[in-house]
Amino acid sequence: HNNSQKLAAQIAIDNIPILTGAKSCIENGVLSSLHAQNVRSSEAIVNNKILQSFDGSRKLVYPLLFDPQTAGGLLACIPHTEDVETLLKELKSSGYSRSAVIGSIGTMKDFINRDNEEISNYDGMIWLI
Repeated sequence: HNNSQKLAAQIAIDNIPILTGAKSCIENGVLSSLHAQNVRSSEAIVNNKILQSFDGSRKLVYPLLFDPQTAGGLLACIPHTEDVETLLKELKSSGYSRSAVIGSIGTMKDFINRDNEEISNYDGMIWLI
């Protein structure tokens, strides 16, 4: 397989709900003891060039992607055929007020065709293969 046909994940860093206080922990260098080990998985990120341009809030969110305390069972994947907006409304009305769509799964080819842009230039997205 070439990279364009491998299964990939697209993550919209601006859509990730962040717990109160998490960014200030990053600013103050407070990280989990497993953080350095988890960051090694960043090798799967194919658009590292865009990460170098992150500033402000995005620069603080990126390290949180590797924090073992912030993911757990909080991530769900639903088929593209589902009515995402209805599902989000139901989750929010059930008390999950910070529910959000943070990305999608597909192939690199799907994402390039869908967005009609070069991956390295797509602002605010992280690409994993």
